[in-house]
Amino acid sequence: MKMKVVMIATISAYMYVELICMTLMAAQTRVPSMNSLGQEQSAGLHNQYKEVKAGRGITKDGVQASFQTYVSDNGVTVFTRVEFFRSRSDMTTQVEAKIQKLSLIIDRDNTEQSKETGGISRETKGERIVGKRVPDEQGRELYCILVTNDNRISYIESASLDTILDFEKVFRIRK
Repeated sequence: MKMKVVMIATISAYMYVELICMTLMAAQTRVPSMNSLGQEQSAGLHNQYKEVKAGRGITKDGVQASFQTYVSDNGVTVFTRVEFFRSRSDMTTQVEAKIQKLSLIIDRDNTEQSKETGGISRETKGERIVGKRVPDEQGRELYCILVTNDNRISYIESASLDTILDFEKVFRIRK
């Protein structure tokens, strides 16, 4: 019995040390990143993001949505929202309305993602739009990324274009 307890404690300590090593290695992984012009920057670390707020609700248009707010390690706030529509046509109408609020479209392309549900694989197609929003009441210009998929819009917004592009990579919003 005593030997079992010692073995379990040894295995647990080994797993704990291995977990710490994996965490440190992940934190130090250097991944090339792109700047706001799409140019590869020198290899560097991605920002770390801390979730500071999250919730679910219904938008004023009656759409179910979830949101999260993050703060990067360099102090930049990133707001995310996912809106779930009843149909793809409802989602398309909303995307077009959001595009009208952009003062500049920086990038727009089609996306394809593989999805497996219950052992069934299928490809889904969507769109990715990177833009700059028209200044709000406080005169702030905000950058955003909209990614559509099925009947859903994923939305990332921040005052820093470089930060939302980094955020998109860290959280693998788009393949």
